[in-house]
Amino acid sequence: MVIEKSDRRSPSEIDLLSLKLDSYQSIVLEKFDNLGNQVRTIVNEQALIKQTLNSHMFEEDSDMKELKKEVKKISEDVTKRIDDTVLIAFPGKDVYAHCNYHTEQNIVNSDDHKRKEEIKTFIIKSAVWSLLGILLTALWTYIKIEVKK
Repeated sequence: MVIEKSDRRSPSEIDLLSLKLDSYQSIVLEKFDNLGNQVRTIVNEQALIKQTLNSHMFEEDSDMKELKKEVKKISEDVTKRIDDTVLIAFPGKDVYAHCNYHTEQNIVNSDDHKRKEEIKTFIIKSAVWSLLGILLTALWTYIKIEVKK
């Protein structure tokens, strides 16, 4: 790299720049040191909080067991009520029979649909053949009349 005249600086300017660089480096290192201290403080506080929570959990263990039992009982009651409410919608409260009924209906409906399509196809074929027969009969009659002339 070639240094041009405009890039050249006097020795005093270089000394000032190096002093600024040194001061910036010391400021950055000081900030990193402060940041590290803050992180250590936060980690220590989290450890203290965790220790406090653990001690409270062991003290309130019996209360928690009772609370868990109550929550479990309420959950089971709600689940039973929901099941009863949902099962009312099905005849005989039999979900599987209801599902099987709909499966059978889908099969029947698909057979009915196929049958209807077959009937439509037969009617269209018959109409086309009838139209073709009428056209051929009309053509034959026209040819006979022209030949008699």
